[in-house]
Amino acid sequence: MTPEELKLKQYEAETARRDARAGRWFGLIKFLLGTFLVTVLVAYGNHQIQNAEVSLAQFRMYSEFMDRAVGGELEDRVRFTEYFAAVLPDKESRGLWKTYHDAVRADYDNVTKAEKDLKVAQKALAEANAKTAETAEEKAALQEKTDALQATISEKEAEIARLRAKPVAAARPAPRGRTREWIVRNKGNLYCADLRGSDISGVDLSGAKLIDAELGGADLHEANLRGTILNGACFIQATLIDADLSGAILNGTNLDQADLSRANLAEANLRGAYLRAVRFDGADLHEANLGEVIGYPWHFTNAYVHTIKNNPVFVARALEHGASKLKDHDKWLAWKKAGFPNPEPTDDEP
Repeated sequence: MTPEELKLKQYEAETARRDARAGRWFGLIKFLLGTFLVTVLVAYGNHQIQNAEVSLAQFRMYSEFMDRAVGGELEDRVRFTEYFAAVLPDKESRGLWKTYHDAVRADYDNVTKAEKDLKVAQKALAEANAKTAETAEEKAALQEKTDALQATISEKEAEIARLRAKPVAAARPAPRGRTREWIVRNKGNLYCADLRGSDISGVDLSGAKLIDAELGGADLHEANLRGTILNGACFIQATLIDADLSGAILNGTNLDQADLSRANLAEANLRGAYLRAVRFDGADLHEANLGEVIGYPWHFTNAYVHTIKNNPVFVARALEHGASKLKDHDKWLAWKKAGFPNPEPTDDEP
């Protein structure tokens, strides 16, 4: 072997040794980097899992609090809305909760006042019932006072019940600009629909399902609501003049200050409805169920009330405040069709 070949062999051997050492170092470095990356990823994963567990725990805690803040008793709603308005990290969310808290707090203050007024009225009624009237005038005055006190008590009890009521599911708003069309198209399922202030005059909603719907201030004059399900709906200050509600179901409906003048309520079910300051002038209440209603209206001019079911006290009050003396329903309908001309006909007239 020549000297050149020997040097070449030695060079190749040295290169192989260097490559082997480099390979071992590269393997070690790769192992260390891999271990480091795995450790980092595991640590990051554990951190994320821990964060997720914390978030889940917080979510469960917030969910429980939300149930109390939105659907709990009034006192709970006051406390928890105040809590959310103070601790949430997002400024906008805190502002929204603050607005909700102010509304709930106002309800709480109104309940406190109404409960005090209720106790005063109950005490006054007990004192009035304990008195003995001698003359007919004294008896009439005492009866008028007890009736007024009983009406006040009914109104306060209804107000307290309304303010303490747990909120229903969020209302489903009608799209702007096509309210009437949207309402007619969805009349089969208007559960919790928000129709406040809507113009629904003359619309055919016969057989519609408006359970727990919000219709405060809505215009429903001449609307066809025959056979409609309106359980729990809110008609505060709504206009239902000449509306047809015959056979409708209005159990527990809030009709506070609604105008039902000349409305057809024949055979309607208003059991448990809230009727404070409702106008029933010229309304047809033939065989309507008014059992356990809350609040006594004062406007009954020419209304038909003689066949009202389950509330003789309501009938007596209506007759005291201008309801028609006619007992013949067909004759009353003819009188209404003629526009209630004076004098009012009697049952004895042919």
